[in-house]
Amino acid sequence: MNHDYFDLLSSCLAQVENLAFQVEKLPDRGYPHLLQQVKNTLALTKKGLADFMELFTLEHAHSTLTLNTLQNWSDTDHALLQKVESLWYGEEKLVQTSLTSHPNTPGRFETWTFHTDHWSCNEELIRALQRNRSFWSRCWRSSTSLGKHEFELL
Repeated sequence: MNHDYFDLLSSCLAQVENLAFQVEKLPDRGYPHLLQQVKNTLALTKKGLADFMELFTLEHAHSTLTLNTLQNWSDTDHALLQKVESLWYGEEKLVQTSLTSHPNTPGRFETWTFHTDHWSCNEELIRALQRNRSFWSRCWRSSTSLGKHEFELL
């Protein structure tokens, strides 16, 4: 993340927190509903800024070490996808698994579907899987420009 932008958000959050602290000390002077509205607005602004900073930070949350671990994974393919799932950002529906079978192929395949939802932190994970050439050649089945990626494990 651009550190200047993060510093600006941090400064705004600090100013809102300071203003909220000052407002708490004000007497209501006959306008308790107005004062409560100001307090509520400041609380929502503070929460919104904090949430935005957290989301913005998640955009670059995966360390080089984490991505290198995925790229050089030595455990099972299933364990690799479980690890990716644990790092995945977003709603639960963005990662789905199902069992399928194919004609002329014995056994059942476990299909994993990942939807990046265009979060760059999720797209970083997919790029790390792509750099794991042995995994990618064995398990990758499809990708779409909408950020949907499917993998099959025997």
